[in-house]
Amino acid sequence: MPRFFFHVVNDIATLIDEEGKDAENLHAACLHARSIIGDIIADEITGNANVFHLSVMIDDAEHRRVANIKAVTSIVISADPFAA
Repeated sequence: MPRFFFHVVNDIATLIDEEGKDAENLHAACLHARSIIGDIIADEITGNANVFHLSVMIDDAEHRRVANIKAVTSIVISADPFAA
């Protein structure tokens, strides 16, 4: 099974994955990156961040970039339940 590395980049830091994870193929690696993003967003929405950018860059076993999964999240708090 091929090994992939999942580097997380947000507005303030880059976390380099030095261990990597085995995945069946690139599609499976992309699904794993999406789950990483989901976990991070779930943690962030309980904090004070209103807008943040997040990427999980995927490298293959030879450390070549093979995909970049990006998310931009905006959290708007409004007292008006009908506000746009």
